[in-house]
Amino acid sequence: MLKAVGKECDIEAAQAKSQMNLITPLRVRRKWADNFKYTPRILYDIFFGERGWGLTPKVLTESGQKEKKLLEKKLGLGRDELSVTKYLADIPQDQRYKKVSTSIDEHLKMFSSHAEAGPFLTNLRTKNKAEKIKSSYIDGFLKHLRPDGRFHPSYGLYVGSLYEWAKGGDKDNAGANTGRTSAKNPHVQTIPKRGKWAKKLRACYPAPEGEQLFNVDFSQGELKITACLADDPTMLQAYRDGQDLHLKTGARMAGISYEAGKALEENDPDEYERIRYGAKACNFGFVYRQSPGGFVNYAFREWDLEIPLPEAERQHKEFFDLYDRLHRWHNTYVQYAHKYQMVRNPLGRVRHLPLIKSKNRKLSSMAERQAINSPVQSTLSDLCLWAISIAELDMRLDREGLQIIGMTHDSIYGYIPIGQEHVVKRLADMMANLPIEDVFEWKPQLQFTVDAELGPTMGAMEKFDLAA
Repeated sequence: MLKAVGKECDIEAAQAKSQMNLITPLRVRRKWADNFKYTPRILYDIFFGERGWGLTPKVLTESGQKEKKLLEKKLGLGRDELSVTKYLADIPQDQRYKKVSTSIDEHLKMFSSHAEAGPFLTNLRTKNKAEKIKSSYIDGFLKHLRPDGRFHPSYGLYVGSLYEWAKGGDKDNAGANTGRTSAKNPHVQTIPKRGKWAKKLRACYPAPEGEQLFNVDFSQGELKITACLADDPTMLQAYRDGQDLHLKTGARMAGISYEAGKALEENDPDEYERIRYGAKACNFGFVYRQSPGGFVNYAFREWDLEIPLPEAERQHKEFFDLYDRLHRWHNTYVQYAHKYQMVRNPLGRVRHLPLIKSKNRKLSSMAERQAINSPVQSTLSDLCLWAISIAELDMRLDREGLQIIGMTHDSIYGYIPIGQEHVVKRLADMMANLPIEDVFEWKPQLQFTVDAELGPTMGAMEKFDLAA
């Protein structure tokens, strides 16, 4: 099945590339006729070169940004007082491509309204996505297939080295850096849940004959733990009232009441989903201290949302006006990390952050963000691991055929025999009632409730009513 999806990826990538070839300026194709590929060098020529569309660059590469800052300092100018155009004017034409970013997320998307660049970018993203899916989730997975026809990933709770961590990491060596588990060989935790390819990929993972797949996860676990650690009254009250925090955020962004947003679920489901989907990006971006500029890139890259910077700035303000205790929480944890070079989650796990003292602002900023997200994400991961260990020791679950085959951050998944749905209820009840206060002397302000899904394949899971 994976190979069949791989063929679909190849076809889609080829079709998108064919459309790009038609749009690419002929003079650029002639220049690179001997070795025409959509490399950063050629993308520069297409977008900004004299043979291409001749657009005005807006974003520089990291080396270009450093050079521009040094030049501003030399000329006695303030930060960003020297425009990108003036900076590039003194650089030879054949060297400018080294200084201009060709990142789709950060730069090229800014030209999506251009008559030719817009369609070109749409096809470029389609091609890149299809090739990424094929490379990462088909070819990359199949090389780890065992003789029994299954994958047997390894899970870790470590960061391989400070070097790997600082550089963003080789996933096979670096592990997780926020306290979550990290699976490798293959990276099963990263199988997409959203987007065009998600269901097709997940349909390739069926349950054995006579069994079905289950997935049990902490409902909005990250946000609930955030609400507890930040002691944010709005978030806590929303959960106590049984509200959906994604909808609460979305209603605020849309300028309507929570009740009006809830009414859309029945009256206008498409608008309801649009509001709630956009709110998820806000919740998982801003809650971890993303700036409006960083949020623009994050929303585009992870959620396929094109949000102009002014709108991101508005959403940033609305978000922290709504959840006004979060700023204090951010500052408290960052200051603590600067003082002790570590943070500790409520269960006692320590995340060391020595690079928070680095003179390299990029590294120290990364450590500051981890001072905020590590206590949240590691707590959720630890609760999941704790639940798995209890389930593995529960002989009743074992006798009734429960097989736990993996976890992804806040969820546990595996196989149960068809007709044994009560086993999932037992597992869910155990997860929702872990003796946190007795064991760790932490009394969270909220109960961490649980949701469940069942289905014949990972791509055909349906919500399972735990209360029935």
